[in-house]
Amino acid sequence: MLFHTHKKEERPGVVRTLLNIATIVSTTITCISLCSLGVFSIKTAAIIILAVVIFVALGNNAAKIILACIALILFMLIHSGGTSQGFEALLTRMVSLIAVLVVIYFIVRNIFGAK
Repeated sequence: MLFHTHKKEERPGVVRTLLNIATIVSTTITCISLCSLGVFSIKTAAIIILAVVIFVALGNNAAKIILACIALILFMLIHSGGTSQGFEALLTRMVSLIAVLVVIYFIVRNIFGAK
């Protein structure tokens, strides 16, 4: 058993658990707000909230990416005024902002040599 690597099962820490709960709560509040504005129905909100709970419980990188996309779409729905033209205009601006932030992230990461 010299070369046997036993992967230690890690339990999520208190901070991670609190962040997961905060993600679920903020998604719930956002979905309820969107329902009250008439952007989508309570059934759609329930499906989104359930999906967020499942993705938070999974906790892998793909789930985090999907959660970030859901959060971005919900944000844009709230601030676009519920129109497709507003959504498209905001989407263009958000994609540009995200692209710039990703480039800054890689620049800073390379400068400081983070792994």
